[in-house]
Amino acid sequence: MPLSEIPNERVPPYDTSGVPPDIKEFNVLHCIHLSNDGLVYVCDRGNDRVQVFTKQGKFITQFWIHPSTPARGSECGGPGSDKYGPCGTVFNLAFSGDPQQNFVFVADGANDKVWIVNRKSGMTVGSIGDNGRMAGQFHFIDGVAADSKGNIYTGEVETGKRIQKFVPLNSRSR
Repeated sequence: MPLSEIPNERVPPYDTSGVPPDIKEFNVLHCIHLSNDGLVYVCDRGNDRVQVFTKQGKFITQFWIHPSTPARGSECGGPGSDKYGPCGTVFNLAFSGDPQQNFVFVADGANDKVWIVNRKSGMTVGSIGDNGRMAGQFHFIDGVAADSKGNIYTGEVETGKRIQKFVPLNSRSR
């Protein structure tokens, strides 16, 4: 996008009605990953979305992760905040270990979940975890990775400070 077409106005307040925002620019860019088929996946935490581009920068598609979650604003906190929790849902992502990378695992630090998203349709098909400090729960999840055997690894920051490994129950379900 030419610099002259990029708006320089303040980003409007985030709408938590669950309607995805109509914003072209990134708000809180939080990660960038390349898929096996050469597409660039961008975590736009400040808009609760993942955007997909070619390596040349051509926009392909986008999908939202739990858009009713506040993604930005005065009620957003983060590590060290004793008043507000983190905002935005797309902290990081990883691709499933199958050759086609059929799924995207999205680490959501605001809702303490890993969302399982069909990579082609952008539809959320499941989730892992919930808020808490017990095994299988998350407190401020910030990282996610997957291996070729279908295992999912997560990392937590702030006072979570741990890594967890999730092993698939049925290897054919990868």
